[in-house]
Amino acid sequence: MDNRRTFGESIERALARTRLNKVALVANGAAAGLMAVTAVPGLGACNASDDAAPGDEANPYDDSTTTVGEGKGDWAQEKGKRSTDMVRYANESWVQNNDCNTRAGCLSIDVFLKVFVKPVAGANLDSKKVGVVIHEPGRAGQQTFNGKYFATGSDGMEEWHVPVHLQKYSHPGVFLFTAWYEDGKGGTFYDDNAGEFHVNAWDGIWSVLRSDYYATSGLTLNDTGLSGTVDLEVRDLDYDKDIRLVWTLDGWNTVHESGIGTGDTNTWQFVSNSYDGWQRWSIKLDHKGSFQKFEYAIVYRHGVTNGAQPYEFWLNNGGANFSVTKESSSHYSRF
Repeated sequence: MDNRRTFGESIERALARTRLNKVALVANGAAAGLMAVTAVPGLGACNASDDAAPGDEANPYDDSTTTVGEGKGDWAQEKGKRSTDMVRYANESWVQNNDCNTRAGCLSIDVFLKVFVKPVAGANLDSKKVGVVIHEPGRAGQQTFNGKYFATGSDGMEEWHVPVHLQKYSHPGVFLFTAWYEDGKGGTFYDDNAGEFHVNAWDGIWSVLRSDYYATSGLTLNDTGLSGTVDLEVRDLDYDKDIRLVWTLDGWNTVHESGIGTGDTNTWQFVSNSYDGWQRWSIKLDHKGSFQKFEYAIVYRHGVTNGAQPYEFWLNNGGANFSVTKESSSHYSRF
């Protein structure tokens, strides 16, 4: 995986992560589950000065947007303190389509993110704010969106809804984000998923995981075993990632996994950076033996270091999984 970025880019990232007390690790993550399931919809980059304002200071429920400078971190991480006791993303989101017409469909979308915060006694409501900072893969810069108070729960935590307003056809369909909270009493807190960022794939799994546009997966099963190559594109959400081919030879009674590695066969290999934040990966399979059927699915995980919450996305043929049999001889699949 070392050839995914230039030496200069690697140094830049290392310096940025040192500044944010974030250690970069290459990890393979936890083992995948038995069966492939649908993607979990779901997470980076820019500096701002410590006094950067998230929105209109006169209105604590303002939902305005501010685009800030360039870099690897965001203003909430730089300015605040990581504390999921004070602010946390609730792992809930929903979308609302806007600007719809019969000719072009819906031109914009609001992605609503649910955030919980702990109120502070004596807070100045004019300066109390809750929101998110989003980062889009393959693009420099960050955007800040402010939320609106919704309700207070029985545990005393406040529920806020943060709308992320985007033009549908000019954005990659997925973003990473930090949830932040200015408590109205001088404190700034954030939840950035233990430094790995949360993720929201508002345009579905195809915005994160797909086959190489020009490539097919060619696998052949005969009396000597299985051979061939599976090609894949993944959105580069972060340097730390986990890609696995989850497969079986006996109808999922026994499950095997092939992850990222350095070998010539049966491990995922980085191929190249593509466009708009995409990367190309490939796995060359060579399994000797006599068996009738090879079934598989692909899982891509983000947030696999630092104790972060993993976000995972599956390619699994609509839940049926992909399969190759001796009768079919050669199998070509475009995910």
